[in-house]
Order: sequence, then structure tokens, then C-alpha cells
Amino acid sequence: MSPSDLVRLGGLAAVGAGVLYVLGDLLTVTYLFTEEPFSDTVRTIPFAAQQVLFLLGNMLLIGGLVSLYVHQ
Repeated sequence: MSPSDLVRLGGLAAVGAGVLYVLGDLLTVTYLFTEEPFSDTVRTIPFAAQQVLFLLGNMLLIGGLVSLYVHQ
């Protein structure tokens, strides 16, 4: 794999990370304004999905930053 291919894939990974962050933040709205305590909120499906989206976004962002370093 050539360095230019790695930079292209890294750019796509960074864009994908941004999309996952936005989707995770949109899921925050589903439980942010509820009256239940936070200890009950963390047991819901939207909270777990949000955390998975943020985890995948962080992994993609790391790949994007590595490709930026390779480019330089």
C-alpha cells in the first residue's frame, strides 16, 4: 500500500469518525432531558449505542491521525 493510498483511507476514516460523533451526540438527546437518575440511564439501549458510536469514532480518528502523520 502506497503512502498516498494510506492518506486517502485516513481521510475517509477521519470523516467517518466525524459522522459517528454526530450520531452519538444525536443519541444523547434521547436521554438527556429525562427525569430518571443517571444510574438508571446508563442501563438503557440508547446510552450503550452512544458509547459504542463514540468508541468506533475514536478508533477511526486514531487511524486518520496516523495517516496525517505519514503524509507529513
